[in-house]
Amino acid sequence: GVPWMYSALLQLHKMGKFEDAALLAALIGASKMGFYQEMGGDNLIPDDSRIDEAGNFIQKIEAGEFGVVPSGYEFKDFNPNYPDAQVGPFLKSMLRGVASGLGVSYHSLANDLESVNFSSARAGVLEERDQWMMLQEWLKEHFHEPVFELWLSNSCLTKKLPFSLDRLDKLSDVYFQGKRWPWVDPLKDVNANIAAIKNGLKSRSAVVNESGSDIEDVFDQLAMETDLAADKGLTISETPNASPESEVDEDEEETA
Repeated sequence: GVPWMYSALLQLHKMGKFEDAALLAALIGASKMGFYQEMGGDNLIPDDSRIDEAGNFIQKIEAGEFGVVPSGYEFKDFNPNYPDAQVGPFLKSMLRGVASGLGVSYHSLANDLESVNFSSARAGVLEERDQWMMLQEWLKEHFHEPVFELWLSNSCLTKKLPFSLDRLDKLSDVYFQGKRWPWVDPLKDVNANIAAIKNGLKSRSAVVNESGSDIEDVFDQLAMETDLAADKGLTISETPNASPESEVDEDEEETA
């Protein structure tokens, strides 16, 4: 097989070679050059020129200087017309292929927010986060969990941990939580989770796990806050009133 990033790496390799060639062409284009063509007759070689191995003379011109064409020669300029205006769109197209190969959104990879609006950014971010969560699950199943089980059993056998082997099943019951990201519109996300919990479609643990936290830590913090508020003589509302959701027409979002 081939690595997951093979297509993206191949594209990046081509981009690197193109950028090197484009940079060289741009340097040549910025350095105006030309050639002397013999016209016949008395060809006089200037005194300030040097002769190459083939017997041709070469003149070096400094910036801002105007020289005189030697007698018997005609000057032919060399203008490669580079850098070209199509370099930017071409590199953008190549980067989009790289982003597709990596499973990420183009504007995140290239840090290019040109022509990105709210709807398109949200669609790209959602697909990208699904890709990252899939990779997190793969890493958890194929690396973290097997390594943890081996480490736990070996540590118990060598008495590095004060636990007996009959507790391995209980100690192995762990949960690896991957990174999670806040929603681009958190108010809608929170209201949707509240409705799902009230209708029995989602548990509090699932909601907390989606935020990257642990349900026990959340409950411990809530209990600590309640006890602290009671000691201070304060009353904390357990069901605060949600602010009315603002209506935003996403289709009318202006292009960034």
